[in-house]
Amino acid sequence: MMSWIQSTWLKWAIAVTAVIVLGFGLAQTAPQAPIDLDRASRLPVLHGGREKPLGAVARNALMVMSGRQKLTIKGQALDPMAWLFDMMVFPKKANQYLVFRVYHPDIHTMVGHELESGKTLSFDQLAPHLIRIDQEYAKIVEIDRQNRTPYQRALIQLYSQLRLYGQLQNSLSMGGGAASLEDVGRFESLSRFGHTLVEDGALASMTDDDLVQVGQLVAQFKVLQQLDSDALIRVVPSPTGFRSYQSGILDALGSHHVHPVAAQYTHLLNDYRLGNGAQFSTHLDTISKLVSPVSTRIKLEYFANRYQLFYVAMVVYLLVALGMLIAWVKFDDWLPWVYRFTAVAWLVHTLGLILRMVIQGRPPVTNLYSSSVFVGWAAVLICLIVERFFKNGLLTMIAAVMGFVTLIIAHHLSFQGDTLEMMQAVLDSNFWLSTHVVTITLGYSAAFVLGLLGHIYIFKAVFGKSFSQETEASLYRLMMGVASFALLLSTVGTILGGIWADQSWGRFWGWDPKENGALLIVLWLAVMFHARLAGMVKGRGIAVMAVVANIVTSFSWFGVNMLGVGLHSYGFMDSMFQWLVGFVFVEILVIWIGLTPRRMWGSEG
Repeated sequence: MMSWIQSTWLKWAIAVTAVIVLGFGLAQTAPQAPIDLDRASRLPVLHGGREKPLGAVARNALMVMSGRQKLTIKGQALDPMAWLFDMMVFPKKANQYLVFRVYHPDIHTMVGHELESGKTLSFDQLAPHLIRIDQEYAKIVEIDRQNRTPYQRALIQLYSQLRLYGQLQNSLSMGGGAASLEDVGRFESLSRFGHTLVEDGALASMTDDDLVQVGQLVAQFKVLQQLDSDALIRVVPSPTGFRSYQSGILDALGSHHVHPVAAQYTHLLNDYRLGNGAQFSTHLDTISKLVSPVSTRIKLEYFANRYQLFYVAMVVYLLVALGMLIAWVKFDDWLPWVYRFTAVAWLVHTLGLILRMVIQGRPPVTNLYSSSVFVGWAAVLICLIVERFFKNGLLTMIAAVMGFVTLIIAHHLSFQGDTLEMMQAVLDSNFWLSTHVVTITLGYSAAFVLGLLGHIYIFKAVFGKSFSQETEASLYRLMMGVASFALLLSTVGTILGGIWADQSWGRFWGWDPKENGALLIVLWLAVMFHARLAGMVKGRGIAVMAVVANIVTSFSWFGVNMLGVGLHSYGFMDSMFQWLVGFVFVEILVIWIGLTPRRMWGSEG
């Protein structure tokens, strides 16, 4: 009876925990008072070639700079929108925020701070060294990307962060900080004065005071033009899309008045400066009417950023893995519950994936971030389907681990910038993204499931107290079945990739690192089948080869991007490279364990 009570209590504890996690994901960004920055985060802007909510710009920028979604200032959390408005309206205060995460110790030494990997610095701490950073950057950009040292790559990253910071700070500026109502009013007056001079034909008879005003008008015009050309975000709607805030101010030269949306944004800044929440909301209403209707994609992106479904799924996967461990140790009757919670996590994962597809108008895999999300999603689906037949909990555990690990990887990849970025020209094909990319990525998923099955075989055999012939045979069948699936998908995906390459670059195969990586997966899986058919390996040999498949797949998936060469190199992250090396080291250790003599296995004792 006591065992039943404990089991039921723990089941309900997991259920309540899952509900809390989901509730946290749904309510973590409540509207702020008195300034409703949550509503402001929904305003549509143009950034990076696509329309998105203003909050997405702030969130992505903060993640790129600091590696975090929120700042902690004097013990209080500051969300991305508050940081963005502080940066524009109160630059002296915002410049003291610790925003810039610098990983390389030589950069810390250069700016005179103690060595501390990952330490964040403020703009004020970096400001005295901007000239030197510019000089170093000018030298480094002349070096081929693949020949740059870790320090040089880190300095280029810091330079990009500083440039991004400056562009954001000047987004709603007329030069020298956020534009004020007085700045805009003065420019309108100068514009009307200039028109009057031209219309009255008084240019030849200007007084000294007139010359001063004309000089001010010309100087301000040049500043606005420069800011317009360098604008990171565009907030003023136009028949052809969006224009910059500065171009909206320049409308005064033709119509004597700035664009209404530019004027309302100026009021927003003033309201934020004064802490006037009621007026802030009023001007938000006006902007919303002037830029309406807001597209469904922008509303969905706001929803996705606010509720962070992948984060919620990641936490549930972790809870499932812990629940599975407890079930194996003590409560066998937990297995159906754990399976159901895995399915719940997968459904949350699926909803997040569908939202991305609708927002981007693309198939599920378009970049390295989305490939990580999709690999995990597909791996969990494969495991859930197979688990329905075997019902031993092994695939449920693999599903939870794969879901959690891949979403952790995706989370760190999101620090590179906008994960819904515009497609590179060579990838701009929904047909091939839906066929080649999805197929090859499904092959990655199956290969990683295969590798984890190999881990379970090795750990059960070497460290377990018993390893029955039935268990061994079951794992063997599972590995060969998943390996067949992985080989089929990888082969078809590689062939489809060659056809795409022939259409895009005029050659079916060019020995590009990415092509070689895909071929390595196919060849290694084929070697597994040949070794098995030739009687060279049995259960243990297949398990060890499955772990090797993990290494091969990780190289094809991530490693080739980190080489910095080839047509498929889409991004390098020093931190990710270190994790990849660590992963390979762990896998080699597992292989070594799997190759230990059978007499040393715990199951043989």
